[in-house]
Amino acid sequence: MLSPILNAIIQKMKYDETASWGSEDEQTDEAEFQELRKRLQILQKTVAAVDQNLYIEVLSNIVGSTLTTPLNQLDWRDLDLALHEMFLFGELSLTNSSLYQKSQPSSVAAERLIVMMSKMIESGEFQLRVSQYEN
Repeated sequence: MLSPILNAIIQKMKYDETASWGSEDEQTDEAEFQELRKRLQILQKTVAAVDQNLYIEVLSNIVGSTLTTPLNQLDWRDLDLALHEMFLFGELSLTNSSLYQKSQPSSVAAERLIVMMSKMIESGEFQLRVSQYEN
């Protein structure tokens, strides 16, 4: 029962199809959306507290599948969601104040975060996308 709830929470954290990147006219909408994300984050943390393994699996799959999506099929909304979720996942991973303990990942969550960051860095698609925004 938690899996569909967590998936729904995560999908609500995604910008909808009417959102446009960097539109100055939408500042109020953006502030409201960021407030919604904060409230949804609390729900995500609640699910993680109940079933941490489910949380780790779902987030790992979402971020991993997004970072391996070919550039021509990747929507900025999906990339934003994956990076936002990876950021939130980092909070869970750092519960022991460190990713590593004696040269080993300090938890399962830390190990998964390291894998996610490696995928992000190794992804040529992601590097190309970032370089487009830099230019």
